[in-house]
Amino acid sequence: MADPDDHGPNLSRDFRVGFFGDEATEWAISEVAFSERLTIFVGAGVSIDQNVPPWSELVRQGLALLVRDLIATGAPKWSVLRGLESEFATAVLNNSFQLPVATMIDQICLDLEAGDERKARARRDNLIRSIIYVDPVTGRDRDFAHPPSLAREVLLLAAVLKSLDSENDLHIVSTNFDDVLRETVKNDPDLKRRLRQLGVKFRVFGKTPPAGHSPDTVPIVHIHGFIPRRGPSVDPIFSESDYVAWTHQGPFRDYVASRFDQGATLILGSSLRDHNIINYVRRTRYKDRRTSRIALLPAEGDGAFASVPELGLPAMENLRDGRGKQLGISVLTPDFFGQVYQFVHEVRHSAAVEMSGGDPDPYLDRLALWWRAFSPKYLSDECRREVTIGLQNLAMEIQAEHVFDSDHLKAEIWVRPEMDRSSAPRVLELWCNSQSVWLSGSAYWPHRVRIEQRATHPAVRAFAQRGPVFARDNERSDDRWTHTLATPVILDAAPYHEIPVGVMVLRMHAPDHKLSRVTPNTIANLVEIDSLVSERGRGFLSPA
Repeated sequence: MADPDDHGPNLSRDFRVGFFGDEATEWAISEVAFSERLTIFVGAGVSIDQNVPPWSELVRQGLALLVRDLIATGAPKWSVLRGLESEFATAVLNNSFQLPVATMIDQICLDLEAGDERKARARRDNLIRSIIYVDPVTGRDRDFAHPPSLAREVLLLAAVLKSLDSENDLHIVSTNFDDVLRETVKNDPDLKRRLRQLGVKFRVFGKTPPAGHSPDTVPIVHIHGFIPRRGPSVDPIFSESDYVAWTHQGPFRDYVASRFDQGATLILGSSLRDHNIINYVRRTRYKDRRTSRIALLPAEGDGAFASVPELGLPAMENLRDGRGKQLGISVLTPDFFGQVYQFVHEVRHSAAVEMSGGDPDPYLDRLALWWRAFSPKYLSDECRREVTIGLQNLAMEIQAEHVFDSDHLKAEIWVRPEMDRSSAPRVLELWCNSQSVWLSGSAYWPHRVRIEQRATHPAVRAFAQRGPVFARDNERSDDRWTHTLATPVILDAAPYHEIPVGVMVLRMHAPDHKLSRVTPNTIANLVEIDSLVSERGRGFLSPA
């Protein structure tokens, strides 16, 4: 059984309050921000927003592609699966789970290469490379520089903490094969500029642990090897035999133990199901009473939370917290993926404010500050008229310059209303739209939607994910609107420092693209549209 003296406060969430209204969240932010020895441990979830498949999807796609190769050999036992490769791979994965399927992939590669182990490993690594870096729909290389990027947030957090204290023993440790972290450092122009200002560098290690590096450098350590976009692979740990070898003679065993048994560890994008990692976490728990291991496991996307009624959420949270206590990990449960980005920012912001001698200004305080400044604008009928005209101009501009395959477009702006520290309704309200002016008064009845895990409204989805959501519009049955693009509005300038305050929603009617098909013209211009809509949204929702 676990030591009853767990680290940190009672971490079971109270789902009646927001994640950042929970005292456990405030405790965790402080623990990470002011640790003198910090390990940021990242899993596949850090790369998902760049469209890199998670572990389960990686092995499923890999098996489906190899079954196609087996069918091409003409063997009757495989030929019967022609056209069913994806369904077959899904069935195998559901029955056998990820790691055994990875071992099956190793053996198929060995069979296809007539027992040549070197060629089999090269075939497997090239298969993984194609799944990670190539978009299966377009056949083009994936771009790892589009927002939102949790990898970018992690890198910026590490850089800021290192710049504030050069003696901070800070490492980024990853189990990912992909090169998203290094490519983000190399290709994100804003991040490169910030790194030059901060005087911080990053260095990747994939074959052996870092033996030494300059004080201005943060190591990025791929403990399971990695597969770059181009060039040779670096010892990827993929199948069961790889894991066994890694456990008994891998070069990172002592390094991993040393990172877990001292200082603070922040675990992001990991489901905590990797037995290698769990083994080291369990072995090193409570070795040092000053050690804090904090894992963010969002409820969004977790089938367990999705399958229970809302009244059952505290019980589900209690079970998750109990597993954390057994492993010596403080488990935090954000409601949404987007709160993970915000948590990372809050750590960075808290450390920077404290180091500069400023007064603490937590997330909810900054949100309340914004609402007090914005509410006169929100209540002004004159302002509503002006914003409606602005939305009309935006809709016409986007339709004329970016969305040629839509014959009608409507722009909406949703705001998070009545936001103060003591009573914060978790809702979004439709404030203005391009087709009508809603004036305040006794006849005004606001249209609001709850910000909750099960919500399907595009404004809530974009707000929760902290990134654009583009999909079929299913809110109406008359096909008045066929597609919706929703983009969160985040105020990044002082004194608000990256708080989400609303959502811009574009509703489109595309007559030539019915059913599940998307508008190709919008997809091609999505980055430009998102940037334009975000900029206008900040103007509409800024108090000034």
